[in-house]
Amino acid sequence: MLPSVDRPATLVEDGPHVRPEDFSKPQPLAWLPVLLVSALLSWAYYAYVLVFCQVIVAHESIAKAVVFGAGFHLLLFMCVWSYTKTTGTAISEVPPAYLLSVGEQQALANSHNRRTRRGLLEMLASERGIITVGPDGCARYCESCQLLKPDRCHHCSVCRRCIKKMDHHCPWFNNCVGFNTYKFFLLTLFYAVALCVYSVATLGAHLIAWLSDPSLLKPYGIHVGFIFLVGSALAIGLGSFLGVHLSMVSRNETTLERLRSEVFLEPGDSFDLGNRYENFVQVFGPRRSLWMVPVFTSIGDGLRFATRLHPTRGVVESLPSTFVATYSAATYSTGSSSPDVVAPSLNIVR
Repeated sequence: MLPSVDRPATLVEDGPHVRPEDFSKPQPLAWLPVLLVSALLSWAYYAYVLVFCQVIVAHESIAKAVVFGAGFHLLLFMCVWSYTKTTGTAISEVPPAYLLSVGEQQALANSHNRRTRRGLLEMLASERGIITVGPDGCARYCESCQLLKPDRCHHCSVCRRCIKKMDHHCPWFNNCVGFNTYKFFLLTLFYAVALCVYSVATLGAHLIAWLSDPSLLKPYGIHVGFIFLVGSALAIGLGSFLGVHLSMVSRNETTLERLRSEVFLEPGDSFDLGNRYENFVQVFGPRRSLWMVPVFTSIGDGLRFATRLHPTRGVVESLPSTFVATYSAATYSTGSSSPDVVAPSLNIVR
């Protein structure tokens, strides 16, 4: 729980925080990609375990069939576990401290010029410990959710909400890949690639014999051949995708941050801590024994992050929910006598 703070008497009266109406509606078709993935995994299990191992390999050696099947089951289990965690983990909402109270919303609505509005948003963002701004140098405010976006937070048009440390929305999981799902997403890719490589490698050992005597595959040749081709294609495609994401992890950046540079208030600051290991730990956590296990171990709360200039910056303990008395209520209610607002110094990290 974030503690409340006393409000200056000179401010517009603040009411309770009001979260906007949730516009999201059930979308059954959004689960179609998930069903396709489930069907593909089910078919792969049938083709590899029930056909390849129990029929073809077992005919040669029971021991080899058991070893091949055990390896496949282990990788498949880890892949499904990671996939389920990515798909089933609910996106944690931005806490109420970042929502604008009724009074703050009124003050913002009464800001009759851009300069006053910008000054108000900058003050509200500063009180909440936000250290990044938009490309225009102004604090990032979400009109849909009526909240100040925490660092690395973005609004997802599919989920219709702001997502902490958003990377992207993935239809294959029917979920947003963000702060509390990114590790699961990476592990899903890793175990999927490992499963494909393992399947192709063990199948490939028998290809020469099958090509010389196609009768060995009858009547299951179509299943074995198809899983080899699909596995090879997925290993290359998903492997490349995994490589791109691991490269971003080494720099402690998200897909959105890669596409558009983050703008910091403090010159020289960056989410890249300057050390690949430290960047990796931000996502996978300090306990190496849990790196490959789909349990949440990422550092922080998805609101405040360590930076190059502030490596010990951690979870916020107290977030004021209103602006301070520097700007009087009259300033925002009338739009007159607006104080001079000095734009903060900006640093674009590339």
